[in-house]
Amino acid sequence: MQRFIDKVVIVTGAGSGIGEATARRFSDEGAAVVLAGDHLPQLERVAADLPPERTLVKRCDVAKYKQVEALVAAAIKLGLERRDVPACLTLFAPVVVRADGSLGWEAARRHPGQYVDLRAELDLWVVLSNCPHPLDPTPPSALGPVHAIRFVAPPAAADDPCRNAGPEAKRAFAATERYLR
Repeated sequence: MQRFIDKVVIVTGAGSGIGEATARRFSDEGAAVVLAGDHLPQLERVAADLPPERTLVKRCDVAKYKQVEALVAAAIKLGLERRDVPACLTLFAPVVVRADGSLGWEAARRHPGQYVDLRAELDLWVVLSNCPHPLDPTPPSALGPVHAIRFVAPPAAADDPCRNAGPEAKRAFAATERYLR
């Protein structure tokens, strides 16, 4: 099934590993894909297997704002629009907004062993990245591993606390159930 026809996806680190697999999957699903990363030969190797009319290679260091601006400008040429840009969620970066409106890094807000549980009632793509945050003073070589556990639970029961959290939750569960029938 091609669920991403007429969508544009920017994939950083697309020259190998998870980034490469993500780019290939989005392309297989019909998306126009912008392959971004530091290593141009690897990006070009991946691009060689993808439809050229829907693939763009862009060397980019995502820690450099001007390069990211150029990356987005290139994606716009492929048809990138607001509808293509999903929300980005940073779970454990202790970034704060200072009184003057600037962003700051407060390492004391981060603790070893922190975790998050994500719950999805429909199919969901989750992309995990352990790349350094631009404000993090920690050297990239000091980053630790990320552990992910996938658990498939039974459908939510009628008395599920999430289902009954409020009228919006009840409507969302009802809509999901109608969709899945």
